[in-house]
Amino acid sequence: MPNKRQYILVLIAGFFIFLFTACTQYKNKLINRAYHDVTLRYNVYFYARESLKDGVQKLEDAYKDDYTELLPVFKYGTKETAKAIFPEMDRAIKKASEGIQRHAIKDKKSKVEIPNSGRWVDDCWNTIGKAHFYKREFFSAIEAFEYVESAYKSKQKEEAKLWLMKSYNELNALSQSDHYASQIKNDKKFPDEYKGHYHALYAEFYIKQGNGQYDEAIKQLNEAIKKTKKKAVKARYHFILGQLYEEKNKHEQAMFNYRMVVRLKPPTYELIFYAKMRESLMNKNPEAIQKAKDELYKMTKDFKNSDLLDVIYYTLGQIDENQNSVDNAYDNYQLSVKNSVSNNKQKAKSYLKLADISFEKENYVPSSRFYDSTLALIKDDYPGYKDIKAKKTSLDSLVKNIVIIKTQDSLQMVANMDTVTRGRFIKKIIKDLIKHEEDSIAKKQAAASSGGGTPLSPSQGFTPQAPQNNAGPGDWYFYNTMLKAQGLNDFVKRWGTNRKNEDNWRRSNKTSFTFDEVETANTKDSTKGKDTVVLKSNDKHQIDYYLKNLPLTKADQDSSNKKILEAYYALGTIYREMLNNSKKSAQSFETMNERFPGNKYEAASYYQLYRIFIQQKNDPKATAAKNFLLTNYPKSDYARIINDPDFAKSVNAKQSEVDAEYAVAYADYENKNYSEAITICTNAVVKYGKGALTPKFAYLGALSTGYLYGIDSLEKSLASVVIKYPKSEVYDMAKATLDLIKKQKQIYVPVDTMSEKDLPSTTFKVDDKAPHYFIVILNNAKEVEAIKNKLSDLNKEYFSTNKYEIITMPKDEKTMITVRTFTNKDDAMGYYNFILTKPDIFTNIDKRNYSLIAITTDNVGALLKTGNFDEYKVFFDAKYLGVKQ
Repeated sequence: MPNKRQYILVLIAGFFIFLFTACTQYKNKLINRAYHDVTLRYNVYFYARESLKDGVQKLEDAYKDDYTELLPVFKYGTKETAKAIFPEMDRAIKKASEGIQRHAIKDKKSKVEIPNSGRWVDDCWNTIGKAHFYKREFFSAIEAFEYVESAYKSKQKEEAKLWLMKSYNELNALSQSDHYASQIKNDKKFPDEYKGHYHALYAEFYIKQGNGQYDEAIKQLNEAIKKTKKKAVKARYHFILGQLYEEKNKHEQAMFNYRMVVRLKPPTYELIFYAKMRESLMNKNPEAIQKAKDELYKMTKDFKNSDLLDVIYYTLGQIDENQNSVDNAYDNYQLSVKNSVSNNKQKAKSYLKLADISFEKENYVPSSRFYDSTLALIKDDYPGYKDIKAKKTSLDSLVKNIVIIKTQDSLQMVANMDTVTRGRFIKKIIKDLIKHEEDSIAKKQAAASSGGGTPLSPSQGFTPQAPQNNAGPGDWYFYNTMLKAQGLNDFVKRWGTNRKNEDNWRRSNKTSFTFDEVETANTKDSTKGKDTVVLKSNDKHQIDYYLKNLPLTKADQDSSNKKILEAYYALGTIYREMLNNSKKSAQSFETMNERFPGNKYEAASYYQLYRIFIQQKNDPKATAAKNFLLTNYPKSDYARIINDPDFAKSVNAKQSEVDAEYAVAYADYENKNYSEAITICTNAVVKYGKGALTPKFAYLGALSTGYLYGIDSLEKSLASVVIKYPKSEVYDMAKATLDLIKKQKQIYVPVDTMSEKDLPSTTFKVDDKAPHYFIVILNNAKEVEAIKNKLSDLNKEYFSTNKYEIITMPKDEKTMITVRTFTNKDDAMGYYNFILTKPDIFTNIDKRNYSLIAITTDNVGALLKTGNFDEYKVFFDAKYLGVKQ
């Protein structure tokens, strides 16, 4: 009879036999399925699911909603933010894939998984799809979900349909998304637990179609709220509903949904905050409006709103504007800007409001500054960007001329003083400057000692009182903050905003030396090694500094008056033509003629005044302007136009004739009728002399000559355009093309004589006979499609028999537009040189934002692997262009 020890041994042996029998994946028996289900669920799938959860939570925690736009229904992040969760998603994919590989029941012969034989395998497939989705690898995600949807019969099949909808929504492939939405809609057995998610996805589907489908989106979101249990999710849906109702001008429904957000008390405070802001703007009842304003002012005192004060004051400004209280609105928008911490989009909106209000009030100088600040904070896809930029451009010209007038008036005022008075005046400026510097330093040091800041350097922020003369506050040249702002704007335009605060910042190579620094260098005592000595003419504490720009001679006075005259005429024209302000235009012309009677613009300005007064129906002034022209300029075109309206028609007819002739010439050029185009352009240059279109005729003729007679003729013709029309709008284009031609003629020189020692150590190899690609490397992805299309058109026209293929390959922050395949190096470099003669391909693209290379197929692999574009450019310059290192 077996003893206890033998029983234990038998049980152990039986257990191991069981394990051995159960762990095989090639038997579809209950015991096998049970073993693999338990092992997969607790040993593998659990960790894959947890990793996915961690990644999603990390993504949502980092997600920043933009409440100035319609909120997305779901928080997916962007391609850039997705990179932060790659480790968690890759871990989820790895674990789930291992689980499928080790624990899916498979057919013994084909070694292929038997669907529906395991409880958790479909969950693993969906986990893989979700992880790819959050990595924004949508096609890989779709592949996983489609497998589950087609192969399985479990509940995971229905979830896969939801995620297929989600994936196609993100790809904007809405017809594909609608296919799965219809399947779910018609499925009466679709699980209740997924219905909230489904209706939210369907709402997203309609939102992506635009405003025309917002009614359907509203219906779906209302259904989603009914089927959703989580308060945070329901609150988000209510907020989006409020935004959609606002778009439909249904303010009562919008207010209801914003109130629901507050009642649900979601954990995200910003959602509650912005719901209150939006609701405040919806009120129409005066009592409700005042109550809303009181609540908003109360919120400014709450510490938790310290980072949101800019939004509160902006909302108050909007309420004031709605009540036609523009001055109060202006003050609140200023407070919004002042309290802006990190929300640049909100700051841009506040600046734009200040700019528009200033513009409407004809305060053009501050309006220009506010538009400038707005443009510095927005991108070219911002709504109304072109209009903002156009206004800013007009105001720039206006402010520039205002500054010229004020500057020259200030300088003349001081120049016209006698020597003693001038000396006293300047000494008073210096005294005020020193006093201000001492006060500023004392205040800053007091603040620093109490933990409030750091000491001020001398002359920082000096704004003394303006002289009590005819010049108004701020008119005096040396105090003019507008001039300082203009200087700052010029600096930013040239050097950018991200300059490191360091000595010699302007030099990229600190060992080099430029002529710009000669004056600085000359101020140093190089023999004694003492501290720098500042020249008197550059020291604000010396009288010479204030004398150097004064128009003290007759020639300087005439030059100053000429600048003022030109500026006044420009002001009158800008006010009328660009800003549509005829009143200001008339004032500018009248002031100009009063100050400078008989000036060269007198006839033109009186004709403009005549037209302005006719428009204003001011008959006495219109008659006076007309009589002045007829009396003082009886033979001018302006007098002839007034006396004979048909004369104006003939002038316009002549201009129409020129325009029509240019259109014909351009059409011939476009249709490759270069000989006809050259004939028309040559005759037009002679016929119209100094006409406005003459430079364009010359440039078009030069291009046609190049196509007909070759690159040497093109070079000669363009050189003539550059010399004859240096101030025309075609000058830059002609000069750029000419420079490229000169460069091209020196580009491809055989470098067989170069040795490897001339090259830096590199991962790239030389192989002249290997197949090559031509590549355009772009820093800005916005230009990809335009350049790709231009290359495609060019290939069809010039290389149709070669059948080159064009593909795009993203790598890190760059995009490679690749033309392939060339037989060898010479073949690729021939194409390279040809592209250099086609500058139109890269019109309006900064040269620093793209580069051109030829590269072997093997080196392409190395480049994609390393991403070291700079190293390859050095290699290419040396081995293909013959540039010595």
